[in-house]
Amino acid sequence: MRRFAGAMARRWGLAGHTCESLALVVTELVTNAVRHSGSPVVTLRLSSGEGTLRAEVHDIGRWRHAPVPAQGPGDGYPRCGRGLALVRAHTTRTVARLTTTGTTMLAEFATPPDDAHAPPPPRTGLVTTPRRPHDPLV
Repeated sequence: MRRFAGAMARRWGLAGHTCESLALVVTELVTNAVRHSGSPVVTLRLSSGEGTLRAEVHDIGRWRHAPVPAQGPGDGYPRCGRGLALVRAHTTRTVARLTTTGTTMLAEFATPPDDAHAPPPPRTGLVTTPRRPHDPLV
């Protein structure tokens, strides 16, 4: 999904830093959905228009509490548990919607006027993949 997100952003003509931020955010959100929801399916929806790039990751699972993050070897920093902080640092808005049918994480990026060399809307990308235990997350 990371490659798909980066490819869509490049196809829409967005700047390199926006493509990289989108790929990172998608990776974090999809990883969280796979690790914490138990959902057999994770869906990614991308859209761009009116100065905003949106990434939505939806699962149909039930969120489980994560264990306390393990410390990294000798550095005192956790090896996990920083994903949503990274998402917030790269986006202009992050929203979590928890419902009885699953969770949707919305991440929005402001795209400056010089970043919008894309064809006119509607522009969306949608990928739904069943999760298999042996699939890589990226």
